[in-house]
Amino acid sequence: MENNETIDDCLLKKMTLLGKIAANINTQSRFIQRKEIKGLSRVAGEWEDLINELKRIDHELAGKLAGVKRSRLLPAIQVIDEKQKKILNHGYQVLREAMTERSRIAAELATNKQMKQLRKGYVDHWSTAFQGSRFNEKG
Repeated sequence: MENNETIDDCLLKKMTLLGKIAANINTQSRFIQRKEIKGLSRVAGEWEDLINELKRIDHELAGKLAGVKRSRLLPAIQVIDEKQKKILNHGYQVLREAMTERSRIAAELATNKQMKQLRKGYVDHWSTAFQGSRFNEKG
């Protein structure tokens, strides 16, 4: 009986962790929309930690389910697995968007840098003439 309680506890931990992952993904989406790359990298690091924790719980759960009759737990496990697939697919989609946005920002910065260098390369020599230098006066 104790084994079933620990399986239920693991399933509860997994559901709680999936909720945290979903919240983290929503935060990542907001950072992408605001083009905040530093904040996004911090949140992505947290996402990686949550994924590692999910892997640990899945491994622990697989070990506990090996010798247990699953008929009572099968519906709950299927619901949790479907939720996990949806959340992780959404997470990977958000990561792809982040990579695209990062490359777009990098291209934009490179273009700005090139334009700045171009403007610095061409100097209007007449605008830099000294004031009051008597350039056109008879001497």
